[in-house]
Amino acid sequence: MVNRGRWPKPLTFAAPVTFQVELATPDRRAPFEGRTGVETVGPRTVRTTGKNFWEAWDALWYRY
Repeated sequence: MVNRGRWPKPLTFAAPVTFQVELATPDRRAPFEGRTGVETVGPRTVRTTGKNFWEAWDALWYRY
């Protein structure tokens, strides 16, 4: 039997959640351009902000 009372609490992030990704080369930015909620902040950097983790994540990498 597992003693679940000693498990750590789930990781949570305070809203809003921002992901900023530095890409390997400038040409890697092309697939992110034009996506809703994604902004280009440098030649190799894109950023998105969401109300929660999944909203920000889905703007960069679709789950479905």
